Amino acid sequence: MQRKLQLKFSYIADPEECYSLSGGNQRELARQKNAKKSTEQSKRKRKDDGLSAAARKQRDAEIMQQKQKATKNSAAPAGDNAGTSN
Repeated sequence: MQRKLQLKFSYIADPEECYSLSGGNQRELARQKNAKKSTEQSKRKRKDDGLSAAARKQRDAEIMQQKQKATKNSAAPAGDNAGTSN
């Protein structure tokens, strides 16, 4: 006597449905929480000062030039032969 083995497979198209069937969606909730946290952190870092990207770039370039001038001026009086060897 032979028995026929019948297997039934069901396909779940929606992943959310799978989570509800398995009884836990901790991974999905943690992913959403982390995504929200990272967007909030990036928003905090970007406190805009009302400048466009080009204006910010120009401002930063001016600041760097001032720092370079200050460094050059403070190093010049230290020695007339700075950087030369005999």
